[in-house]
Formats: sequence, structure tokens, C-alpha cells
Amino acid sequence: MPLPPPLAAPIARKPATGAYGSKSVYKIGQAAQTARGIPGGTMKYVIWFVRFWYAAWMIPAGVEHFYHIYPQPGANSRFPLAAEMLTALLNSHLFDLVKAVELIVGVAILFGLFSPLALLISMPVAFCVFWWDAPLQAWNTSSVIAGARILGCNVLLCIAFIASFR
Repeated sequence: MPLPPPLAAPIARKPATGAYGSKSVYKIGQAAQTARGIPGGTMKYVIWFVRFWYAAWMIPAGVEHFYHIYPQPGANSRFPLAAEMLTALLNSHLFDLVKAVELIVGVAILFGLFSPLALLISMPVAFCVFWWDAPLQAWNTSSVIAGARILGCNVLLCIAFIASFR
């Protein structure tokens, strides 16, 4: 019994004339394969750098809560709203959850394990970090930069993984 023809066999189109009279032959799906096959160039390395930087921030920030490595901003902040928010998180033990999420997401991003899901899970944490660092710290320049880096990295990595969210 003869085998049936393959289902995804490329079908050649008639030669098309380009803008300058050049002849080219395209197969169905070739443009999509070519677009996906092009290396990311510089942007690929930017995304890798952001990914490693984000993981390098998330992992120590998560570990610090459970094993003290370096001093963390505490509830004794000179900004009353920031102190109230942190005190509420500490008293409700939600801060434990936040730091566990930071640690797990940092490891997931570093090793590429469920990265799109990890980024979506960490978005509320990244926004709260930005909120604590920027408006609650009276828009102090260094705090705004620190908070914006975290939120910006999360958003940029979510955009880089946009194809996974479809």
C-alpha cells in the first residue's frame, strides 16, 4: 500500500516580479519561517541582560527576608506612608508571601522555567515595589530609579514573551 503524500508539503508559487524586476519563488509559510529564524541580533542580548539582571535582583531580595544578607529598608522609614505600608505587610505576613514570590520568580527567570507565567505572577509584586519606592518615598530620585527599574524590567520581559501569552 503506497503512503499518502505528506500533509505539510511546501507548495511553490509562480515566480513573482519584485520592485526592481527580480524574480523570486516563495513557498507557503516561508516568510513566517524566515521571520522566526532570524537571530534576534542586539535585542536578544539586551533581553538576556535584563533577564539576568532581574533574576540577580529578585533572588537576593527574596533570600534576604529569610536569611539576612544585607540591611533592608524597614518600617522605621522617615516617610510615614511607606512605613505604614511595610508595617501592614509585615503584620499580616503578606511580606513573607511577597518575598517567597520574589525568590521563586527569580529562580524561574534565571533558569527559564515557566518564565512567562512567573513574570505575570510577579507583576503585582513589581508594581508594589515601584509604588513603595516612588510615591511613598516622596519621589526621591534614587528610589524612583530603583522602583522603575524593577517595574520596567518586568514589563520589558513580559513584552519579550508576548508570543507565549496568546
